Amino acid sequence: MGEGIKDGDRCEEYAVNASTLKKNLKIISILGALGVALAISIYYNAIAPLPPYSIIGLVVHKDEGLDIDDSGSETPRYSVSIYLFTDDKVNDHPTASASSYRVDKEDFNLLRINDVVKARIVPGPFKGFEIADVFEVIPAKDAIDETIAREYPEADEARRVIAPS
Repeated sequence: MGEGIKDGDRCEEYAVNASTLKKNLKIISILGALGVALAISIYYNAIAPLPPYSIIGLVVHKDEGLDIDDSGSETPRYSVSIYLFTDDKVNDHPTASASSYRVDKEDFNLLRINDVVKARIVPGPFKGFEIADVFEVIPAKDAIDETIAREYPEADEARRVIAPS
C-alpha cells in the first residue's frame, strides 16, 4: 500500500486551520476596535473642540495703519496674515492658503510672526475677515519644539517654507 493522506490527518489539518483562523479573527477584531477608538479620540480631542467659524494657522505678517470711518475720522487698523492649517469656511479659503484678518489692538500686540494661532472668525457679510477671539497661541521659538511638531505637523513644514530662519 502506498503512503497517502488519512482521514484523521485531514481532520487535524482542518482543526489547526480553524484554530489559526479564530486567532486571526480575534486579532482583526481587536485592531478594528482600536482603530475605531483612535478615530473617536482624534475627533473629540482635535476636531470637536474647535468652535464653528474657527481657524488654525501660522502668523506670517502683521500690519497696522489708519482707516477713515463714515464720519471722516481716522481710526487705527490692525491686521495679521495667517497661513491656514484648516479651511476657512466663512471666507471659502482652503487649507495651505494665506488670508489677512483684522484684529483688535490687544490681539495684534499678543501675536508674533511665526506664532501658531487658533482663532474664531466673525461670520457675516463684510465681517468674515475679522477675528473675534484668539483662544490659543503657541508662541514662536527659535527652534520648533517637539510639542508643536507633534501636535501641529503642518506647522513644522509651514515654518520651513514660509518663514525660514
